[in-house]
Amino acid sequence: MDPEASTQIAPHLLAGESILWSGRPHETRSIVIRVAIVVTLGAIVLAMRLLAPESNLGVAMNQSAILLAAIVMLFVGEGALFHSYISSTFYAVTNQRVIILTGLREHQAVGVLLDRLNGPLMKVRRHLATITLYASAIESVPGAIDPMLAYIPFSNPSLPQIWGARGECYKLVGIHDTAHVYELILNAARELDDAEYR
Repeated sequence: MDPEASTQIAPHLLAGESILWSGRPHETRSIVIRVAIVVTLGAIVLAMRLLAPESNLGVAMNQSAILLAAIVMLFVGEGALFHSYISSTFYAVTNQRVIILTGLREHQAVGVLLDRLNGPLMKVRRHLATITLYASAIESVPGAIDPMLAYIPFSNPSLPQIWGARGECYKLVGIHDTAHVYELILNAARELDDAEYR
């Protein structure tokens, strides 16, 4: 458990709710990929600017370099926003919900009730360091974006927008021990289901 995450999540707990796990994203792979793209594009822009501007090729390269420089700036801006979301996000699994506390200016708490995972409406999947909770309706809509792959630039990675489908999608990204947290979510949902039938 992450003590800072537990402290941030505690004011958002319901009556009788207790934290089973808390943490925050440790998403370095995506940031490294963004840095590599920016460095590569930046090197191409510099190489294009060094060509002789008097030649026809030099003029074409200068025009392309401006476009590439704009793309580099977009990648830098998107990377900064992505990092801002990641560094200000906290996750928790409680005996009743999965809680995502995220936001740039003010933290917004989003809670997914675990008993919804026992029915046909919500599903949970894990892939690498990400756990995704999503509405099963997303899979049945033709042309819907796969919730495991859904990420729209300049958006919050924990609360991805799903275009072409109705439904909810929430992600716990950059989790160190994904298998443990995934099993914890499933076990807590089963315990709630068992408690209903007693």
